[in-house]
This record gives sequence, structure tokens and C-alpha cells, in this order.
Amino acid sequence: MDGDGSMFWRCGCRHRAGPCPHGGRRGHGSWYFSLNLPDPGGGRVRRVRRGGYRSRTAAARALAAVRNPYTDPGRAALTV
Repeated sequence: MDGDGSMFWRCGCRHRAGPCPHGGRRGHGSWYFSLNLPDPGGGRVRRVRRGGYRSRTAAARALAAVRNPYTDPGRAALTV
């Protein structure tokens, strides 16, 4: 996994091995993202994983918001 994060699709099925037999059905499964963030204290790397997004685009937007929260257009600019 790279420092930019990754997105993946998964479902909650408990099938044994191989791809999900229901993977092609509409509404089955959801998109997730994963991102490794450095610890500000210099300790361990922290992994952030979130999911339940209906589309890859929605997961990509959420990943971008976590990666850099200050460029989110819905937030106000910080002033000093």
C-alpha cells in the first residue's frame, strides 16, 4: 500500500474462497479506502480505513478529504 492510499471493493459475504459469487449484482458490497498516516509523535504509522461508500467516486472523495482536510471546499479557510 502506498502513501497516497488505496481504494477497494468488498462485501460482507462469508464465502469460502475466490471472488464473491454475488459481486456483479447491483447493491451488493461497497467501496472502502485505506490510508497510512504518520504518527505526529514519531511513533507508529496509523492506518485509517473507512467504507460503505456506494461508488468508487464517493470513496475517492472521502480519501481526498482525509488525505488533506484543509482543501475540502465545504470547510472554511483558516485565518490567523
